[in-house]
Amino acid sequence: MSISTRIYRVVVNEGGDDESTHLVRANTPDNAVKHVLTKQISANVATQDELVELASQGVAVETAIVHDRPGKPGRPKQKAA
Repeated sequence: MSISTRIYRVVVNEGGDDESTHLVRANTPDNAVKHVLTKQISANVATQDELVELASQGVAVETAIVHDRPGKPGRPKQKAA
């Protein structure tokens, strides 16, 4: 049994009028987007030197908290109604 795929047009808005377009064969739109973004975006723990340098440049620390899946580890639990 083979997985059905389609070719998706993935557009990355680079800010302003700049954008890049990719054609990606994938089984879902989400997988097509992930394929493009993993080539452009990475995340790792910042070193102390990176924290000092970026903070001195005015880069603020952003907080990413997901509240849409109650009861999962690291996420606030909702009270029962």
